[in-house]
Order: sequence, then structure tokens, then C-alpha cells
Amino acid sequence: MGACEFSHLIASKKKVYDVYSDLVDEAHYAHGHDPYNGTISTTNGVTQINCPHKYGTKAFEDWTETLFERMAKRECYVAEVKLPANTAKKVRWWFNLTGAKGVKFYYFIGLAAE
Repeated sequence: MGACEFSHLIASKKKVYDVYSDLVDEAHYAHGHDPYNGTISTTNGVTQINCPHKYGTKAFEDWTETLFERMAKRECYVAEVKLPANTAKKVRWWFNLTGAKGVKFYYFIGLAAE
């Protein structure tokens, strides 16, 4: 079986591991419990890492490519990221968190089993 790259940018007031759990639950609901469904639900947990770059920059893109090259199937990482103001506004709107306090932006990246 192969591996499938995935990434998710999430805005939430929840703790990072609760967000991961929600993403896994959503993937199970949408794609079933197949251990090779190609979603975040096929990963073996999540590891929190630091992101040295602002989301959306060339340096950020290079950083994500390096992560993909080094990770193994079923690995998942998450970093709290800083977003440009206009992007943050859009992401807050998308997650219905416009005007909410305590919102964090998480970037999940990994290799799912398929």
C-alpha cells in the first residue's frame, strides 16, 4: 500500500490534541474506518513541532517540502503557525471564529496510508 500527503490549516480555540482528535473523527465519518483510507485517521498520532516560518511564504513552502521528504508513512506533525493578517481573517471566517478571542492556527501535515 502507498502513502498520501495531506495538510490541514485549522483555526480553533481548542487544544492541539483535541483538534487532532476532531480531524480523525471527521475523517472516520467521511471515509470510514479503513486503515488505508488516505486520511489523517490512518496516522499513528500527532507530534507537535515548531514552525520557524510564517505561513504562506516561500520559506514555509520549502519547510513543508522538507518535512514530507523526511517523514514516514502514518506520521503526522502539527505546528502552531503565524498567518498574514488577511489570511488570518479569512481562516477565522471559514471556521466561524470572526471576533473570537484565543484563536490559534494549527497546520497539520503528514503521510496517510492508502
